[in-house]
Order: sequence, then structure tokens, then C-alpha cells
Amino acid sequence: MKGMRILLYVLMAAAVAGGLGSCKQGAKDNASVQAAEEDEGKYFSITEYLEGQAELQKDQPYVLLKVVEKDGRSDSSYVEVNKDFFKELGTYFAPTDISDVILKDKYQVEQSHDSGNEMLFLYYNALDKDLLTQKVELGIHDETYKILSVYIETRKSGLFRSRATKLNYNTEKSIVIQEYEKSLFSDPVTTVIKYYYNY
Repeated sequence: MKGMRILLYVLMAAAVAGGLGSCKQGAKDNASVQAAEEDEGKYFSITEYLEGQAELQKDQPYVLLKVVEKDGRSDSSYVEVNKDFFKELGTYFAPTDISDVILKDKYQVEQSHDSGNEMLFLYYNALDKDLLTQKVELGIHDETYKILSVYIETRKSGLFRSRATKLNYNTEKSIVIQEYEKSLFSDPVTTVIKYYYNY
């Protein structure tokens, strides 16, 4: 359990840094890890992670291919990676953040290790089916602690409408947002938004 807790806070420090993967950064974050270890109420923050990514990529000349699929139609365009881009991503990702202390003990946390691919995997599964965020999965390089992927599932059910999302952020590779909406008075609607760094 102690090892699990330390891993959680190493990942928190990495998230604040936007997933930086250098050994120097790992050493620099030791103080952050120790401080976070005293606050056991915090889980991974997707909001802080995206803020870190925005900071890392703000001076990079990235232009992404954006593909939107809805109602059997597909439209594509190019978007710049800038403040507005990450603000738009935040509208999808920020509501899924599970780092608030009120969510302490609301998730079962597990980990696995793939030594062949030098990857650690951290899983948060909701213990309450009524929570918006039902699942968070992180893929982390086991030496640098750089977060390489974030996968999130949400679900919200109402009397007349239900909605589910699947969010997949593959660091500097692709971002996929899948939305499923079902209403009592209309046909189900599926919207998929994809961003590609390499195309």
C-alpha cells in the first residue's frame, strides 16, 4: 500500500509538470512527492495535466488534423495548438477531474506493470455508479514517469436523457473524444472528434 501511495504522488507531480520525462525533472519533483504524500485525498488531476501540456506545447508550431464524425458524415479541418485549443479540450476533460478531496475513497485504485514495454498502468474505477467519471486509466513510462496516455469514461443518466463519453489523450500523438447521447424522444446520437498530431 505504501508503494502504491508513493506511485500515486509521483504521478501527481508528473501531471503538474505536464508529464515531463527527464531524470532531472524526476529529481526536482521529489519535494512535491513528499508534500503530496501528506495529502492522501488527491487523485490524478486531468485539469493540471492539460495545463502542463498547454505550457509545454505553447511555443511548438503544431497544427493538428481535426476530424468530426456525426450522423454518418465526416468533416475535417486543421487547428493550431494554442490556448484556445486547450480551452476547448477543457470543456470535455475538466468535468471529469477526480482530484477533488471530496472524491477521496470513491474510487478503487489498482496498478499493473508491463516490463516488456517499460510501462506502468494505473486504474481508477468508480465505486459509485452515480459518479460522473466511472473510469480513469493512465499509461506511464516506468523509468521517466512520463504520462503517455490518459483514458476516461463518464456516464450520466437522467429520467429522459442519458449521456456517456470516452476520452483518450495520447500525449503528442492523438486525442479522441467520443460522445453517446440517448433521449427518450429521439434517436441515439454518436459524435466522435479526433485530433491527430501526425497525419
